[in-house]
Amino acid sequence: MINKLPEIRIVKKYVKAAGAIAFHTQKNFRFDNRNYKDDGSVLTQVDKNVENYLYKNLSLKYPHANYIMEESPVSFEVNKPYSFAIDPIDGTDVYSQGMPGWCVSVGLLDGNLVPVGGVIYAPAWGLLISVESSGQIRVNGRDLIPVKNLPPESPAANVMISSKIQKKVDVSGLNGKLRNIGSAALHMCFHLIYPGVVGTLGHGGYIWDIAAAHAVNRAAGTCVRYLNGSEPDYEKLCRGESVGGPYLTGSEAFFRYLSRVVKVLDTFP
Repeated sequence: MINKLPEIRIVKKYVKAAGAIAFHTQKNFRFDNRNYKDDGSVLTQVDKNVENYLYKNLSLKYPHANYIMEESPVSFEVNKPYSFAIDPIDGTDVYSQGMPGWCVSVGLLDGNLVPVGGVIYAPAWGLLISVESSGQIRVNGRDLIPVKNLPPESPAANVMISSKIQKKVDVSGLNGKLRNIGSAALHMCFHLIYPGVVGTLGHGGYIWDIAAAHAVNRAAGTCVRYLNGSEPDYEKLCRGESVGGPYLTGSEAFFRYLSRVVKVLDTFP
């Protein structure tokens, strides 16, 4: 049994290289090179190329891991000591339109399927967020000092939202502003970096969308939780089930506030 978890500094090296590949390719990407999956989400050849690069290099270094990937499913084995959840381009739609709000995201789960590490890299913004092997959060090589956010009920507060959240919940009770830049992983971390952002209201997605950002929030002591108070079930997520929703990321005060003012619509499945 391999008990020692992978070193995040090594994972970071490959994620940065993968991000450089995607960033260079985006400069010459044509909008009509987009393809679509059965669920209507955007897919590009860049997603596959970046995922192949990460899988090839990480699996050579860490052959005992599970690899849970968006574009190339591999069977999940419960007895493996740790797992990587790989999103080659989180925010493919905005990536394919030449916009900057995308990232490469790799989350690390321990043998109990707890998100304990991760790397999130947004090369268009020069933003690198990681949870190191020590449990310390680092942003662009420096230890994170979490910002003091606005009160969640402030009219100036920003809530990061998923692109179709207005079809799933009634957000008219929120006092603040709603923002979306494309990447779920970035959304989930912004409240730790930017004082005007108080949290995230998302829905849908899969394990590769949230695992790395969940590790960041665990290390920061903030929550990732559904509106009903339950937490993501990683046993189900590792088997390919959807994250579902709606889910929140932020402080306990943010969770209490949104639980009070956000209403789930009857149309939510």
